Amino acid sequence: MAGMSPINWLSRTFLRDRFYFPNLRLSYIWIIWLAFLLGALVPSHGNSSNAPLQVMVTIPPQKYIVEQIGGSLVKVTTFVPESADPHSFEPTPRIINQLKNTQLFVAVGTLNVERKWLPRFQKMFPHLIVLSMAQALYKETTTTKRSPIFAPEGINPHIWLSPPIVLIHSRALYSVLIKFLPNNVETLEKNTLSWCHRLAQIDLECIKAFAPYQNRAFLVYHPAWFHFARAYDLIQLSVEKEGKNPGQKELAKLIREISKNNIKTLFVQSKPAPVTAQRLAKQLGLNIRTLNPLSYDWCDIITKAKEAFTQSLQNSSKEAEAR
Repeated sequence: MAGMSPINWLSRTFLRDRFYFPNLRLSYIWIIWLAFLLGALVPSHGNSSNAPLQVMVTIPPQKYIVEQIGGSLVKVTTFVPESADPHSFEPTPRIINQLKNTQLFVAVGTLNVERKWLPRFQKMFPHLIVLSMAQALYKETTTTKRSPIFAPEGINPHIWLSPPIVLIHSRALYSVLIKFLPNNVETLEKNTLSWCHRLAQIDLECIKAFAPYQNRAFLVYHPAWFHFARAYDLIQLSVEKEGKNPGQKELAKLIREISKNNIKTLFVQSKPAPVTAQRLAKQLGLNIRTLNPLSYDWCDIITKAKEAFTQSLQNSSKEAEAR
């Protein structure tokens, strides 16, 4: 947190975006943060064995996040493999069988595959506790009967790509893990503080990198970077709308926005790029770059995004100056 006091950083992180936290007060922030720093004890779910806690997550980046806090105390499996499409994934019998021994399911809370399967899993396995990352969109940060598992329909689902949301979620994840592992509070607290410090560094690096480009736009094929853009006062332009290619009027509008913002790079999620992306890039002379939002290493995802979007914004600025 070099260059910014803890008070200023926490205030900025929790209060900067009223879209996510419309009713959050500074007093509430400090209550939950102080409770975390003191390692507040909460009721246990009674997992007293030496075996690792069995955790399942929806997508690979969540596995990385859980492992940063749980370390060797957890064994994490992934519901949707990195090579699969989370929008259309169907679980195999092997994955469903793994849920017999799974004690905690950490969901994103915004994906249709979760809306379809999680209610079924909860009926099949009544012992299963579910923590949803979508709870970071509300002021509740722990699992309660009142906390919704799923975010409202219409919210961009890619919430794991926002460092501020991941920070709030990490606090909730810590609180849940100490319920399962009450004899390991010290280790979990140490891991979580280290992880949150790393999150703070990444967040501040992004703030610094994007400060000269507020309200500037970058172009993606699939709209995965909405929450990332919102966190750093950027604008995401996307080719796809709700999973569909644009019509002629929408495409014409998008082309005008690309020209207006002097954009020269189109970001896709995987190779080869979709045919529509290739055609648009050829038509407008755009470079195609790949950013995979489903890679396991969450820090690597965000760092690569920071560097790639910064370069794209720099090129756009140079193009504007040359005109």
